[in-house]
Amino acid sequence: MYLVKFVGDNYYKIVKSVKKGAVKNSAKWGSSYYEVEIILESDNRPYLEEEKRKLEVDPEILEVQPDVKTSKNNEETGNISELTNSKEMDSSTAVSAVDGNNDTYAAWASEPVRRGTSYDDDSVSELQDSDADYIPSDGDLSSDISEHTKEDNDKNDGSKNITNQSTDFSLSDSINKENTCAPDDQNMYVSKSQGPSGRGKKNFCFYCHKMQSKISRHLETVHSKENDVMKFSVLPKNTLERKKIIDLIRKKGNFYFNTTNGVNHGELLVSRRPSEQLKKTASDYTTCYNCRGFFTKNSIRHHRAKCVEHKPNDRQIMVMGRKLIGRIHPSASSILRKMVFPVLREDEAVRVIRYDALLITFANKMCLKYRHQHQYDMIRSRLRLLGRFLIALKQVNKAVTDFASIYNPSVYDSCIQAVNTVAVLDEDTQMYKTPTVASTLGTLLKQVGTYFITCCIKTNEVEKQRNAENFLKLLVDDYTVSVNKAAVETLAQNKRQKKVILPSTDDIRKLNDYLKEKRRSAFVDLQKQFSLENWRILAETTLISLQLFNRRRPGETERVLIQDFQNFESVTDNDQDIFKSLSSDAQGAAKKYVRVTCRGKLMRTVPMLLHVEVKDCIQLILQFRQQAGVSKKNPYVFGLPSTDKRCFKYLRACELIRKFSRDCGAAVPISLRGTTLRKHIATRCITLELNDTEVSDLANFMGHAERIHKEHYRQPLVAREITRISRLLELAQGGQENVSSSEDEEEEEEPGSDKAERNSLQDLSSSSSTGVAKKKRSTSPYGKTKRIRWDREEIEAAVQHFQGYLNSNEKRMPSLREIQNLQEKTPRLRRRTPAQIKTWLHNCKNQKMKNASAY
Repeated sequence: MYLVKFVGDNYYKIVKSVKKGAVKNSAKWGSSYYEVEIILESDNRPYLEEEKRKLEVDPEILEVQPDVKTSKNNEETGNISELTNSKEMDSSTAVSAVDGNNDTYAAWASEPVRRGTSYDDDSVSELQDSDADYIPSDGDLSSDISEHTKEDNDKNDGSKNITNQSTDFSLSDSINKENTCAPDDQNMYVSKSQGPSGRGKKNFCFYCHKMQSKISRHLETVHSKENDVMKFSVLPKNTLERKKIIDLIRKKGNFYFNTTNGVNHGELLVSRRPSEQLKKTASDYTTCYNCRGFFTKNSIRHHRAKCVEHKPNDRQIMVMGRKLIGRIHPSASSILRKMVFPVLREDEAVRVIRYDALLITFANKMCLKYRHQHQYDMIRSRLRLLGRFLIALKQVNKAVTDFASIYNPSVYDSCIQAVNTVAVLDEDTQMYKTPTVASTLGTLLKQVGTYFITCCIKTNEVEKQRNAENFLKLLVDDYTVSVNKAAVETLAQNKRQKKVILPSTDDIRKLNDYLKEKRRSAFVDLQKQFSLENWRILAETTLISLQLFNRRRPGETERVLIQDFQNFESVTDNDQDIFKSLSSDAQGAAKKYVRVTCRGKLMRTVPMLLHVEVKDCIQLILQFRQQAGVSKKNPYVFGLPSTDKRCFKYLRACELIRKFSRDCGAAVPISLRGTTLRKHIATRCITLELNDTEVSDLANFMGHAERIHKEHYRQPLVAREITRISRLLELAQGGQENVSSSEDEEEEEEPGSDKAERNSLQDLSSSSSTGVAKKKRSTSPYGKTKRIRWDREEIEAAVQHFQGYLNSNEKRMPSLREIQNLQEKTPRLRRRTPAQIKTWLHNCKNQKMKNASAY
C-alpha cells in the first residue's frame, strides 16, 4: 500500500509505503491523502489502481506515474496533463519513480500529521510504539527469517518477486582498509538485557552517528536518500528481503560504533544482550565477518551455520572476526594487522602487547625481516613470550607500565626475577623447567633494547637512550651468570637423559612399501578419471615418499615451489660426455633420478633427488591442480585450496608422516619422524666407514654444516663403544694382551681403524706394565676384522707418490689431505681409507729402517 499526496487538482506525489490497514481513514485524510495499492501481474508490469472503495477524485488520476527524468521541481509539482498518456510502466521504472520521490521527511502513522513539522524518533509519543520492520536483536538474523511462515509470504502477493529482485544489497565497508585502532575490549562493557521486548536497547545509525531506538523508521524518515535505504524502502513491509536489508544496515552501524575510537564511549553493542546472571564482558564477544553482528565466542558458530553469507568450507570464524575488528595499535603494519595478529588466541599475553607501541613497532621490524608466510609462527611465538614476560614483570614491579619502561637500570633485578618466573626456576636444584625460554628471553630483551635505542635516537630522547644503553650493559655482563649458565646446564642434562630411538631398517622398509603401494594405486586411478580423494592421496604419499628418500626437513619438502620443480636437472641433460664416461651402474642411476634444488634452512640452496616415478606423480598432481580447487597464485607443489587469498595452504609433512607411520604397521611408529630419520642416516654413516669427503658431501646434501652433522645428528653407537673401548680400558688395567703393531703388516684391518685409536692403543700398551715381555697379539682388539691384501698396482701408486716420505730419515708422514688428493687421481686407491694408507706407509717406513739397522 502507498500513501499518495495530491497538491491541488492536477499534481500528486508518492510519499511513503505503509502497511495495509494502518491508515484509519482509508478514504482520505482531509482532502489530500489517499491509500492505494501496487498490484504485480504475471508480466511484472506494476501500475496504480484505485481502491475498490469510492473516492472523491477521478480514478484516472491514480493510474498516472510521475516522470522520473523530470527535474526536482517537477518531481514536487509535476503536471498531470503531461503524463496522462503513460498509464503503464515497466518494473524498473516503477521502482525508480518511487525512489526518485523521497525528499519528504514527515512520518505518517495512525493519526494525521501536518506538513513542515520536524520530529525526533524518541519524542513522538503519538506514533506507533512497535516498528513493523524492526527485527529484535535478541536473536540472529537467520533465525528471525526462518520463523516467517508461508502465511506471512502469502500476505503480500508480490513479496517473493520483489525479494528475488533485490538480492544485490551488500555492505559497502571493507575490512580494515586503514590502520584504524579499535577500542580495547578490556575497557568496554555490555549492557544487560531488560526483558524479551528489547526495552531500552538502542542502535547506532551509520549515517548520522547517533543512537536510535527505532532504527528502521529513523532510516526511512531521515536518510531516505541513501542508496541502501532506498533499496528496502520500496519493498512492502514484513517481507523477508526488507528485513534482511534493515538488519544488515543496523549491524553495519553498530559495528562502526564498536570499532571506532572517536564515536565509542565504552559500550559494546551486541546482537543479543546477555542476562544479568551470565556475567558476560566485552572480551567474551566477537563479530561475524559477514553480517558484522557481535555474538558471544561460544555461540558464534551457531550463528555462522545459519548466516546469510555463510560459506560451508570456511572455518576460520574467530580469526576472521579478529581481523575485521582490528584491536591493535594504530602503528601496526598491514602484514602484522591482517596476517600475524588475527591468528593469535586472545588471552592475557596477547591483550597486554597488542596496544604496546614498542612491541608493535618491533613486530613490524620482524615482519620486514621474516617475510615468508611460514615464518609468521615464529613471530607470534616471540610476541607471546614477550607478553608472558611483561605480565610476570608487572607482578614483580608495579612501576612497569609498558615494555619501554623496562629499559631502566633500576628495573634490571626485577627482570631477572620475571625471567626465573616465566622459565620456572627450581630454587632447590637451580634448574629451569623450560631452559630454552630463559635463554630466548635474554636474546629478545637485547634485540628489543637495541631497537628501542634506535627509536630514541630518532626522536632525540637522550635520557631514555642513556637508560636503555646502561640496561643493556647490565644485561650483557650479568645475564650470562644469572640465567644462561643454569639454562645451559639444564639443556645439557635434558639432552643427556633423553633417549633417542632411531628407526629400524625394517620399519623404514615397511613405510616405504606402504607409501609406494598407495601412491601407485592413486596414480592409476587419477589417470583414468579425476577424483579429489585420489588427487589428495597421491599428493600426500608423494610428499612423504620425497621426505623419506631424501631425509629432508619436513618444511623443506612441503614448501617445494612449482618453479623449482620445473627447473629439475638430470645428467643426460647437462652433458652427454659425462654420461658416457660413467660406468653402467652409474648410468642406470642417472636415468632413474633427477635433481631439484629448493630453499633450505638459513637460506641455503639444498638439493633433492627425485625418482622418475615420483617426478611423474608430481606432474600429474600439477595437471589436476586447478580441478582440485587450488588457486593459480599458490606457488607450492603440494598446495591446497584456501579461502584466504593472501595465505596459501599446503600439505603438512609432520602430520602426514605421523599418520602413515601408524598405518604402515611399523613396530615402533614413533621412531619414524623427520628428525629421527635424519639422525638415522647420519649414524648409519659410522658403520659404513665413510671418508671425510663423503661425510662432507652428505652433510651438504642434508642442508647443515659438517660440525652439526657430527655433533647433533650422529648418535653414539653403543656396540662400537662397548666392543672397542672396553678392550682399551682392560689393557689400561694391566691386561695380558700385547697391542704392539705387527712388524710385517702387509694386510690391513677393517676400514675405520683411524690413527688416533692406534696411537692411543700403542701408548696404553707401552705404559700398561714395564718388564712384561711383548708378544704378538692373537686377536684384534677391535673385534672381527677382514684383511684385504694390497695388490701390486696399489703398492706402486703409493710408493711412487710418497717416495720422499719413505726415504726421509724424519718421522714425518703425509697428511690425510695429501692422501685424499692422491685418491682422487688414482681410482685404484679409493677402496682404502686415508687412515689405512697412512698406516701402511708408516709400517713400510718402520720395516725399511729396521732392515737398514740390521746391517
